[in-house]
Amino acid sequence: ADVAIALLASSSIGISGMPFAWGDGADGRKAPLVADGAFTDFMPEVDEASIKLKPFSDALNFWGKSPPDVAPTEFVPISYGVWPPDAAMMDHLFELGYRDMEAWLDRHLEAHLAALATASAPAAPPPPSIAAGPSPSGEHFECSSTEGGMEWYEKVRSVVPIDWREQLFLGPTGT
Repeated sequence: ADVAIALLASSSIGISGMPFAWGDGADGRKAPLVADGAFTDFMPEVDEASIKLKPFSDALNFWGKSPPDVAPTEFVPISYGVWPPDAAMMDHLFELGYRDMEAWLDRHLEAHLAALATASAPAAPPPPSIAAGPSPSGEHFECSSTEGGMEWYEKVRSVVPIDWREQLFLGPTGT
């Protein structure tokens, strides 16, 4: 459910939906609003290992807080983020992005990995087991054969506003 909510949040830009509250509002605070990265930070940096990708051509770096590591080598208009081009251009953009990333990896990957290896950050813990049963955090997850794979839907529906009344914080439809 968290993945579905994150994907829906990343596409809520006002035309496709309004930003919405997500989380429990820890420490008595109100739950934070989530929205498309164009509203917040188009190229977020999680940590020093982050490789920043820029999907559009923007010489002034209007859409990022810092310069990108990988950017298109051909002009890609920002308008494609709202009005995608035709299928042939989409195929070309996929290929362009693939080749631009491949070129960055060929030129910079070894230096990037070496810099990370010498950083003083502690090593990341190994990934948790995917087997059913308790996770390292104590949570238990197991797919149910009786719910038909839709158990996540109610959680998503309880968090993500669907109609405009909910999106404008006026409450559920019919109230």
